[in-house]
Amino acid sequence: MSKVMKPEERTARLRALRDSKMSESAHAFVRASAPLFYASLGGMQIPAGPDIWISGDAHAENIGAVGSAKGEVELGLNDFDETVIGAPAHDLLRLGLSLTTVARTKGLGGAAITSMLASLVEGYEVGLLRGSSKDDRRAESLAELLREAVRADRRQLLRKMTGEEHPKELPETEKLWPLAEGRKNELAELVARDDVQELVRQSDPKHAGSVKLLDAAFRVAGTASLGGFRAALLVEVEDAPRADRLRVLDVKEAQPTSTPRRAGTPKDEAERALTGARALSPAYGGRKLAVLACGHRCLLRELMPQERKVECAALEAAELADVARGLAHVVGRAHGRQLAAKEARSWCEDVSEKRVAGTAPRWFSRALAPLVGIHESAYLKRALEGT
Repeated sequence: MSKVMKPEERTARLRALRDSKMSESAHAFVRASAPLFYASLGGMQIPAGPDIWISGDAHAENIGAVGSAKGEVELGLNDFDETVIGAPAHDLLRLGLSLTTVARTKGLGGAAITSMLASLVEGYEVGLLRGSSKDDRRAESLAELLREAVRADRRQLLRKMTGEEHPKELPETEKLWPLAEGRKNELAELVARDDVQELVRQSDPKHAGSVKLLDAAFRVAGTASLGGFRAALLVEVEDAPRADRLRVLDVKEAQPTSTPRRAGTPKDEAERALTGARALSPAYGGRKLAVLACGHRCLLRELMPQERKVECAALEAAELADVARGLAHVVGRAHGRQLAAKEARSWCEDVSEKRVAGTAPRWFSRALAPLVGIHESAYLKRALEGT
């Protein structure tokens, strides 16, 4: 086994990796720049909206195929690092900024971007009012994402992570780093907890065998969250069928958020992230636990083979309007399920601001234009200065 890195060495490597990933493209920079997004909102006239749970970081790649404990698949929000009780307009703007950056990267002009943003707002309104989920699948790339997710199984996930369908340990790779034996022992104690055992077995309750830890490694994943503690846990469910016996758990530190939070948001960061996940994406959030792991407040979940993120680099320019509508529908649905019908209609009217069909509301356009400029300028400055 390679030498286990000291915490300060690991932090330095993660910071360098984060900087490298943020430099890949303007959208990669936007993806990891939630603090800049919120720092840039001062003085903007944005509708307040009701007090509900929001993603806080609803960029395009934080939406994708998610699986329930039973393997059922839908499009949903999949990242809750920034979730709070907050202003729902922030999710809409964050998604608009993300997709506008993608559109500009792909060479779309003003008219096409205007049409895309109108589709985005329309999709949000339909989802908010609990309209047809067909908007999720209008874009072929989103429909294919769901088809791929339905076909996936745990062996495929294990092969992708380890190179084997039935590994006995986690290999050392660029995304899996060695952990000290003491840390592994702590994680073995975590896996032995009754609530963790139940969480792992909930996908197939008839297999009531105990769950044991086989191996653990530090996991390198994401961009904005790089720097916090994260681990992959290879576990075995003793009496499960061979194809489903091995599982991978993800333990991710819940770090402080940059999203402005309203009253009622839990102070404990893990409880905040867990409660937001369950409000915004019930099937996905229902597979999570708030735990103390290796001295960190974390969220624990099983990595499901159905999980797929939208890959913005692979999107076709011609389908961005349909993609925008579908992703915004997911956000609107996540917001709307927290509201009574009357409240949802009232908030929809505020969002719409009596907009003209085929256009985005004025408040949205007025806020989005400077946000795009601020983020593109910051990205170029970062690239030019080599930081």
